Amino acid sequence: MIDLSSVGNTDGNPLFYDLPSTLDEFLYSYNPCGPFTELTCVDVAACQYSPYYYTGYDIGVPDKVSFNYDGLNVIANYVSQDGTRQSFITLVCDPGAATPSLDVMGESTTTQYYMTLTSAAACPVPSPFGSSGGISGGSVLLIIFFVLLAVYLATGVAFNKFRRSASGKELIPNLNFWTELPALVRDGVKYSLSLVCKRKSGYGAV
Repeated sequence: MIDLSSVGNTDGNPLFYDLPSTLDEFLYSYNPCGPFTELTCVDVAACQYSPYYYTGYDIGVPDKVSFNYDGLNVIANYVSQDGTRQSFITLVCDPGAATPSLDVMGESTTTQYYMTLTSAAACPVPSPFGSSGGISGGSVLLIIFFVLLAVYLATGVAFNKFRRSASGKELIPNLNFWTELPALVRDGVKYSLSLVCKRKSGYGAV
């Protein structure tokens, strides 16, 4: 899980403003988590600005973003409001980068724009539910087991108390079974070990 909530402005201005590109002559602005407005770019996450025509182009809005993993980094894919342009922001984890930085490649192909955000905020943080994002199957089975055990004990004790007028250890449901269980387990272990020892000793001559 990556949390970018600490990165970006919330006052309607972009964190990165009019940065030059390595591929074209446009300037680019970007704000990771909050919308901003720049000229004709209204409530966007990313804007391409032409210094010659004084025009801004929406290249991604914050409510149209998806995240993908390329095997090394997470990539944020923003889509413009009209769906015609896309921005791909590669999120690079750098624990020592207290101040985030943005490298702008620009328009690599028509209507597709590429940037790289380097920040400590791009580093994974532990998920409260583990790596799968949910409770594991083993945890679910344990929860079910203990819930059923509690229901079994509560029902058994209530039945023995009110229907059989039992008291003390007689309240325990199926008392004879639980009393004999340790001996049964012991016998089972002994039997299993005896089979293992016989296999290790090999076969007799025919």
